[in-house]
Amino acid sequence: MQPSQFGGGDLPPAGPPGGDSQGGKMLVTPATAQQAEHAKVALVLLALAIVLFWRVALRVLLAIAIVALGVGALVLLQGMHR
Repeated sequence: MQPSQFGGGDLPPAGPPGGDSQGGKMLVTPATAQQAEHAKVALVLLALAIVLFWRVALRVLLAIAIVALGVGALVLLQGMHR
């Protein structure tokens, strides 16, 4: 920042820590803070559900593949035996 922008080297006036509505930032009220926390919890639960779903889905697919390989091996061995 150049000092001449604020009247001869003066610093801009100090505002609240969260910013003010004139500066383009919104104040966080308790209601919006609570909504933000609820949104965070919802996102964490959604991420957890997705991870758990894919862990279970991949285990089921792995079990299906192992069973299919076992059945295929048995069929091949029976075919060779005859």
